[in-house]
Amino acid sequence: RRTIGYSRNTGAFACEADLIAFLDADCLPDRAWLRRAAQDFASPNVVAAGSYPSVLACESNALQRAWAALCRKEDSGVQCVDWLPTANLVVRADCFEAIGGFNETLTTCEDVDLGYRLRARGAVLYDPEMIVHRLREPGSFRAFFRKEVWHAKNNIAGSLSHGLRLSELPSLIAPLAFGVAWLLALIGAFWSPTLLAVGLLTAALVPGLYTVRGLRRCPNLPLVLAIYCVYFAARAYASFGELIHLLVCWSRRSASAAASRG
Repeated sequence: RRTIGYSRNTGAFACEADLIAFLDADCLPDRAWLRRAAQDFASPNVVAAGSYPSVLACESNALQRAWAALCRKEDSGVQCVDWLPTANLVVRADCFEAIGGFNETLTTCEDVDLGYRLRARGAVLYDPEMIVHRLREPGSFRAFFRKEVWHAKNNIAGSLSHGLRLSELPSLIAPLAFGVAWLLALIGAFWSPTLLAVGLLTAALVPGLYTVRGLRRCPNLPLVLAIYCVYFAARAYASFGELIHLLVCWSRRSASAAASRG
């Protein structure tokens, strides 16, 4: 009944090493994974290093390979980023402890929150040579939808936890815009052809823009477009659910505060 952040903190705070390495249970690191990480930490300014997991070509289908390619950075070189997924992450123990580790109240997005707080203390490096293979990426669009709904469960709460950054706005606004567009299209289908057209155009624009950018990493247009349509549908579903949950919690706290004052 605890969060992933709680489990990771339990292990990390029991560790006495200078560096703490994180993997997911479905990930297989390359033999040179930690050796490469040690090279990245040669500079004292580096507080974290890692990369997005890849997939094994012999054990993956087209959807899995495409999504792995879309998640990785376009530039193949080492670069500074705001955050890294904990499926492939190494951090300095003293910096990790100084910021209190993972936010244990977050069910998901705890890695994003951790990355932004670490970023305030030094460089977070994306290193494509820190290779980790994920063995269980969703192999169908149905499984992909369900996983992205879960991933986005705390998308808004995670951003509020460390203080909203401008770089996070696209990931917050795009799913909401996609969901609102489909809602307008649904309403327009019954009452207004203009509203229907505006809704459909906006709904197509959001995944379309991401598809154009993603084609540089995966040149399969139909597949990439389908992936982003499912992705934003899942993220919109999760975002509206989280908004409703946050509003209910806020109204309950307001009512409780009013009752205590009364």
